[in-house]
Amino acid sequence: RNRHRLTGGAAWQPTAVRAILDNPRYTGYQVWNRQRRDEVLINVHDVGLGYETRMRRNDPTEWIWSNEPSHEPLITRQQYDEVQERFHKNRRTSTRQTKTGRRYLLAGRIRCGQCGRRMEGAWNHDRPYYRCQVHRNDKVDRNGHAATIYVREEALLPGLDEWLGELFDTGHLDDTCRALAQAAQPDPDDQARHDKIRKRITKLDRELDGYRSIVRNEPEAAATVERWIAETTQERRRLETFLGVKASTRLTKDDIKALVASLRDITATLADADPTDKAAVYEEMGIDVTYHQDGQVLVESRPRVVSDGVGGGT
Repeated sequence: RNRHRLTGGAAWQPTAVRAILDNPRYTGYQVWNRQRRDEVLINVHDVGLGYETRMRRNDPTEWIWSNEPSHEPLITRQQYDEVQERFHKNRRTSTRQTKTGRRYLLAGRIRCGQCGRRMEGAWNHDRPYYRCQVHRNDKVDRNGHAATIYVREEALLPGLDEWLGELFDTGHLDDTCRALAQAAQPDPDDQARHDKIRKRITKLDRELDGYRSIVRNEPEAAATVERWIAETTQERRRLETFLGVKASTRLTKDDIKALVASLRDITATLADADPTDKAAVYEEMGIDVTYHQDGQVLVESRPRVVSDGVGGGT
Protein backbone atom coordinates (compact mmCIF):
# COMPACT_ATOMS: atom_id res chain seq x y z
CA ARG A 1 0.00 0.00 0.00
CA ASN A 2 2.89 2.37 0.73
CA ARG A 3 4.26 2.68 -2.80
CA HIS A 4 6.24 5.76 -1.86
CA ARG A 5 8.47 3.65 0.42
CA LEU A 6 11.47 1.67 -0.73
CA THR A 7 11.03 -2.09 -0.81
CA GLY A 8 12.15 -3.80 2.37
CA GLY A 9 12.62 -0.68 4.46
CA ALA A 10 10.89 2.23 6.10
CA ALA A 11 12.66 4.96 4.12
CA TRP A 12 10.64 7.05 1.69
CA GLN A 13 11.63 7.37 -1.94
CA PRO A 14 13.36 10.68 -2.76
CA THR A 15 10.76 11.47 -5.42
CA ALA A 16 7.97 11.19 -2.84
CA VAL A 17 9.81 13.48 -0.43
CA ARG A 18 10.41 16.03 -3.18
CA ALA A 19 6.75 15.92 -4.22
CA ILE A 20 5.69 16.73 -0.65
CA LEU A 21 8.21 19.55 -0.33
CA ASP A 22 7.10 21.01 -3.67
CA ASN A 23 3.35 20.99 -2.92
CA PRO A 24 2.08 23.97 -0.89
CA ARG A 25 -1.00 22.04 0.27
CA TYR A 26 1.23 19.97 2.55
CA THR A 27 1.76 23.14 4.61
CA GLY A 28 -1.83 22.74 5.82
CA TYR A 29 -3.11 25.78 3.91
CA GLN A 30 -5.53 25.88 1.01
CA VAL A 31 -3.93 27.35 -2.12
CA TRP A 32 -5.90 28.53 -5.14
CA ASN A 33 -5.03 29.93 -8.57
CA ARG A 34 -1.93 27.77 -8.92
CA GLN A 35 -2.74 26.98 -12.53
CA ARG A 36 -4.39 28.70 -15.46
CA ARG A 37 -6.05 27.31 -18.53
CA ASP A 38 -4.58 28.28 -21.90
CA GLU A 39 -6.13 27.45 -25.26
CA VAL A 40 -3.46 26.66 -27.86
CA LEU A 41 -3.67 25.55 -31.47
CA ILE A 42 -3.40 21.79 -31.93
CA ASN A 43 -1.38 22.37 -35.10
CA VAL A 44 -0.12 25.86 -35.98
CA HIS A 45 0.00 24.83 -39.64
CA ASP A 46 -3.62 23.62 -39.69
CA VAL A 47 -5.89 25.93 -37.72
CA GLY A 48 -8.85 23.87 -38.85
CA LEU A 49 -7.96 21.30 -36.20
CA GLY A 50 -8.95 23.85 -33.57
CA TYR A 51 -7.60 24.35 -30.07
CA GLU A 52 -6.78 22.20 -27.09
CA THR A 53 -6.64 23.15 -23.42
CA ARG A 54 -3.28 23.27 -21.66
CA MET A 55 -2.94 23.76 -17.93
CA ARG A 56 0.03 25.94 -17.02
CA ARG A 57 1.44 26.94 -13.67
CA ASN A 58 0.97 30.52 -12.52
CA ASP A 59 3.73 32.50 -10.91
CA PRO A 60 3.73 31.83 -7.13
CA THR A 61 3.15 35.56 -6.53
CA GLU A 62 -0.32 35.09 -8.08
CA TRP A 63 -1.34 32.21 -5.81
CA ILE A 64 -4.08 32.80 -3.24
CA TRP A 65 -3.43 31.32 0.21
CA SER A 66 -6.10 30.76 2.84
CA ASN A 67 -5.81 32.96 5.92
CA GLU A 68 -5.76 29.98 8.28
CA PRO A 69 -4.65 26.33 7.96
CA SER A 70 -7.45 23.99 6.89
CA HIS A 71 -5.86 20.58 7.53
CA GLU A 72 -2.96 18.96 9.34
CA PRO A 73 0.39 19.97 7.80
CA LEU A 74 3.32 17.70 6.93
CA ILE A 75 5.74 20.62 6.60
CA THR A 76 5.72 24.18 7.89
CA ARG A 77 5.22 27.24 5.71
CA GLN A 78 8.79 28.30 6.51
CA GLN A 79 10.17 24.94 5.40
CA TYR A 80 8.21 25.16 2.17
CA ASP A 81 9.55 28.66 1.41
CA GLU A 82 13.14 27.60 2.15
CA VAL A 83 12.87 24.55 -0.10
CA GLN A 84 11.35 26.60 -2.93
CA GLU A 85 14.22 29.05 -2.71
CA ARG A 86 16.69 26.18 -2.92
CA PHE A 87 14.85 24.60 -5.87
CA HIS A 88 14.80 27.95 -7.64
CA LYS A 89 18.50 28.48 -7.02
CA ASN A 90 19.36 25.04 -8.36
CA ARG A 91 17.34 25.67 -11.51
CA ARG A 92 19.15 28.97 -12.08
CA THR A 93 22.65 27.62 -11.59
CA SER A 94 22.35 24.26 -13.29
CA THR A 95 23.67 24.13 -16.82
CA ARG A 96 22.97 21.48 -19.34
CA GLN A 97 25.90 20.36 -21.40
CA THR A 98 24.93 20.52 -25.05
CA LYS A 99 26.46 18.09 -27.45
CA THR A 100 27.55 19.82 -30.60
CA GLY A 101 27.56 18.29 -34.03
CA ARG A 102 24.57 16.04 -33.36
CA ARG A 103 21.73 16.64 -35.77
CA TYR A 104 18.65 14.50 -36.29
CA LEU A 105 17.15 15.31 -39.68
CA LEU A 106 13.98 13.32 -38.96
CA ALA A 107 13.49 14.31 -35.33
CA GLY A 108 9.81 14.09 -34.43
CA ARG A 109 8.95 12.62 -37.83
CA ILE A 110 9.32 8.87 -37.24
CA ARG A 111 6.69 6.68 -35.64
CA CYS A 112 7.03 3.10 -34.51
CA GLY A 113 4.87 0.92 -36.74
CA GLN A 114 4.35 -1.53 -33.89
CA CYS A 115 2.94 0.78 -31.20
CA GLY A 116 2.38 4.09 -33.01
CA ARG A 117 4.56 6.16 -30.67
CA ARG A 118 7.15 8.68 -31.83
CA MET A 119 10.63 7.19 -31.96
CA GLU A 120 13.32 9.07 -30.04
CA GLY A 121 16.72 10.07 -31.34
CA ALA A 122 19.74 8.17 -30.06
CA TRP A 123 23.36 8.87 -31.00
CA ASN A 124 25.29 5.63 -31.38
CA HIS A 125 28.70 4.93 -32.92
CA ASP A 126 28.88 8.60 -33.99
CA ARG A 127 25.72 8.25 -36.07
CA PRO A 128 22.08 9.27 -35.53
CA TYR A 129 19.64 6.45 -34.82
CA TYR A 130 15.99 6.34 -33.85
CA ARG A 131 14.62 3.89 -31.33
CA CYS A 132 11.44 2.80 -29.63
CA GLN A 133 11.88 1.15 -26.25
CA VAL A 134 9.16 -0.71 -24.37
CA HIS A 135 9.46 -0.70 -20.59
CA ARG A 136 7.57 -2.86 -18.17
CA ASN A 137 5.20 -0.11 -17.07
CA ASP A 138 4.51 1.34 -20.52
CA LYS A 139 0.83 1.33 -21.44
CA VAL A 140 1.30 -0.01 -24.97
CA ASP A 141 0.54 -3.27 -26.69
CA ARG A 142 3.75 -5.24 -26.15
CA ASN A 143 2.59 -8.21 -28.21
CA GLY A 144 5.27 -8.74 -30.84
CA HIS A 145 7.09 -5.51 -29.94
CA ALA A 146 10.83 -5.98 -29.53
CA ALA A 147 12.29 -4.54 -26.32
CA THR A 148 14.08 -1.95 -28.46
CA ILE A 149 13.50 -1.19 -32.12
CA TYR A 150 16.45 0.59 -33.75
CA VAL A 151 16.78 2.18 -37.18
CA ARG A 152 19.78 4.08 -38.51
CA GLU A 153 18.97 7.48 -40.02
CA GLU A 154 21.30 7.03 -42.97
CA ALA A 155 19.42 3.86 -43.89
CA LEU A 156 16.23 5.90 -44.36
CA LEU A 157 17.39 9.07 -46.11
CA PRO A 158 18.38 7.72 -49.57
CA GLY A 159 15.02 6.02 -50.10
CA LEU A 160 13.16 9.03 -48.71
CA ASP A 161 14.99 11.50 -50.96
CA GLU A 162 14.50 9.25 -53.98
CA TRP A 163 10.76 8.97 -53.29
CA LEU A 164 10.38 12.74 -52.93
CA GLY A 165 12.20 13.25 -56.22
CA GLU A 166 9.95 10.74 -57.98
CA LEU A 167 6.85 12.64 -56.90
CA PHE A 168 7.79 15.45 -59.27
CA ASP A 169 9.42 13.62 -62.16
CA THR A 170 7.73 13.48 -65.54
CA GLY A 171 6.21 10.06 -65.00
CA HIS A 172 4.50 10.92 -61.71
CA LEU A 173 3.80 14.64 -62.10
CA ASP A 174 0.16 14.26 -63.15
CA ASP A 175 -0.60 11.92 -60.25
CA THR A 176 1.04 14.35 -57.82
CA CYS A 177 -0.99 17.28 -59.15
CA ARG A 178 -4.21 15.28 -58.81
CA ALA A 179 -3.31 14.33 -55.25
CA LEU A 180 -2.60 17.96 -54.35
CA ALA A 181 -5.86 19.09 -55.92
CA GLN A 182 -7.80 16.45 -54.01
CA ALA A 183 -6.05 17.37 -50.76
CA ALA A 184 -7.03 21.01 -51.22
CA GLN A 185 -10.77 20.24 -51.30
CA PRO A 186 -12.79 21.82 -48.47
CA ASP A 187 -12.75 19.74 -45.31
CA PRO A 188 -16.10 17.94 -44.88
CA ASP A 189 -15.64 18.13 -41.12
CA ASP A 190 -15.58 21.94 -41.09
CA GLN A 191 -19.21 22.19 -40.01
CA ALA A 192 -18.64 19.81 -37.11
CA ARG A 193 -15.61 21.84 -36.02
CA HIS A 194 -17.59 25.07 -36.24
CA ASP A 195 -20.41 23.59 -34.18
CA LYS A 196 -17.90 22.50 -31.55
CA ILE A 197 -16.40 25.99 -31.45
CA ARG A 198 -19.85 27.58 -31.08
CA LYS A 199 -20.55 25.30 -28.12
CA ARG A 200 -17.24 26.35 -26.63
CA ILE A 201 -18.17 30.01 -27.04
CA THR A 202 -21.49 29.38 -25.28
CA LYS A 203 -19.63 27.74 -22.41
CA LEU A 204 -17.23 30.69 -22.20
CA ASP A 205 -20.20 33.07 -21.98
CA ARG A 206 -21.49 31.12 -18.98
CA GLU A 207 -18.04 31.29 -17.38
CA LEU A 208 -17.90 35.05 -17.92
CA ASP A 209 -21.30 35.45 -16.26
CA GLY A 210 -20.03 33.43 -13.30
CA TYR A 211 -16.85 35.51 -13.03
CA ARG A 212 -18.81 38.77 -13.09
CA SER A 213 -21.04 37.44 -10.34
CA ILE A 214 -17.96 36.72 -8.20
CA VAL A 215 -16.69 40.28 -8.72
CA ARG A 216 -20.04 41.68 -7.59
CA ASN A 217 -20.32 39.46 -4.52
CA GLU A 218 -16.66 39.15 -3.51
CA PRO A 219 -14.88 42.47 -4.20
CA GLU A 220 -11.71 41.25 -2.44
CA ALA A 221 -11.20 38.69 -5.23
CA ALA A 222 -11.70 41.21 -8.02
CA ALA A 223 -8.03 41.47 -9.04
CA THR A 224 -7.68 37.75 -9.66
CA VAL A 225 -11.11 37.26 -11.22
CA GLU A 226 -10.66 40.19 -13.58
CA ARG A 227 -7.58 38.47 -14.98
CA TRP A 228 -9.68 35.34 -15.53
CA ILE A 229 -12.25 37.49 -17.32
CA ALA A 230 -9.55 38.95 -19.56
CA GLU A 231 -8.17 35.51 -20.43
CA THR A 232 -11.61 34.07 -21.15
CA THR A 233 -12.59 37.09 -23.25
CA GLN A 234 -9.38 36.76 -25.25
CA GLU A 235 -10.13 33.10 -25.95
CA ARG A 236 -13.70 33.96 -26.98
CA ARG A 237 -12.51 36.60 -29.44
CA ARG A 238 -9.97 34.18 -30.89
CA LEU A 239 -12.66 31.57 -31.49
CA GLU A 240 -14.99 34.13 -33.05
CA THR A 241 -12.19 35.21 -35.37
CA PHE A 242 -11.63 31.61 -36.39
CA LEU A 243 -15.31 31.19 -37.22
CA GLY A 244 -15.03 34.16 -39.56
CA VAL A 245 -12.15 32.61 -41.51
CA LYS A 246 -12.77 29.77 -43.92
CA ALA A 247 -10.74 26.85 -42.59
CA SER A 248 -9.98 25.31 -45.97
CA THR A 249 -9.20 27.12 -49.21
CA ARG A 250 -9.48 25.37 -52.56
CA LEU A 251 -6.39 25.77 -54.73
CA THR A 252 -6.84 26.80 -58.35
CA LYS A 253 -5.02 25.09 -61.22
CA ASP A 254 -2.55 27.99 -61.31
CA ASP A 255 -1.96 27.66 -57.57
CA ILE A 256 -1.22 23.95 -57.94
CA LYS A 257 1.09 24.60 -60.89
CA ALA A 258 3.08 27.17 -58.88
CA LEU A 259 3.20 24.88 -55.85
CA VAL A 260 4.45 21.93 -57.89
CA ALA A 261 7.09 24.08 -59.58
CA SER A 262 8.50 25.23 -56.24
CA LEU A 263 8.45 21.75 -54.70
CA ARG A 264 10.02 20.25 -57.82
CA ASP A 265 12.95 22.66 -57.55
CA ILE A 266 13.71 21.90 -53.92
CA THR A 267 13.45 18.11 -54.26
CA ALA A 268 15.62 17.90 -57.38
CA THR A 269 18.88 18.46 -55.45
CA LEU A 270 17.77 17.03 -52.11
CA ALA A 271 20.33 14.21 -51.99
CA ASP A 272 23.25 16.67 -52.06
CA ALA A 273 21.65 19.36 -49.90
CA ASP A 274 23.14 20.75 -46.70
CA PRO A 275 21.70 18.97 -43.63
CA THR A 276 20.08 22.17 -42.38
CA ASP A 277 18.43 22.78 -45.76
CA LYS A 278 17.39 19.14 -45.99
CA ALA A 279 15.69 19.26 -42.59
CA ALA A 280 13.87 22.42 -43.72
CA VAL A 281 12.63 20.60 -46.83
CA TYR A 282 11.29 17.73 -44.73
CA GLU A 283 9.51 20.32 -42.59
CA GLU A 284 8.02 22.09 -45.60
CA MET A 285 6.93 18.81 -47.15
CA GLY A 286 5.36 17.64 -43.88
CA ILE A 287 7.23 14.33 -43.94
CA ASP A 288 5.94 11.63 -41.60
CA VAL A 289 7.67 8.23 -41.49
CA THR A 290 6.36 5.00 -39.99
CA TYR A 291 9.03 2.36 -39.40
CA HIS A 292 8.13 -1.30 -38.85
CA GLN A 293 10.53 -3.64 -37.09
CA ASP A 294 10.56 -5.93 -40.14
CA GLY A 295 12.21 -3.09 -42.11
CA GLN A 296 9.11 -1.87 -43.94
CA VAL A 297 8.85 1.91 -44.17
CA LEU A 298 5.75 4.00 -44.88
CA VAL A 299 6.28 7.63 -45.87
CA GLU A 300 3.57 10.29 -46.00
CA SER A 301 3.92 13.88 -47.15
CA ARG A 302 1.56 16.65 -46.12
CA PRO A 303 2.86 19.93 -47.60
CA ARG A 304 2.16 22.88 -45.34
CA VAL A 305 0.44 24.72 -48.19
CA VAL A 306 -2.57 22.38 -48.07
CA SER A 307 -4.52 20.86 -45.22
CA ASP A 308 -3.63 17.31 -46.20
CA GLY A 309 -1.13 15.83 -48.60
CA VAL A 310 0.36 13.14 -50.72
CA GLY A 311 0.88 9.69 -49.23
CA GLY A 312 3.05 6.81 -50.30
CA GLY A 313 5.58 4.21 -49.28
CA THR A 314 9.18 3.26 -49.88
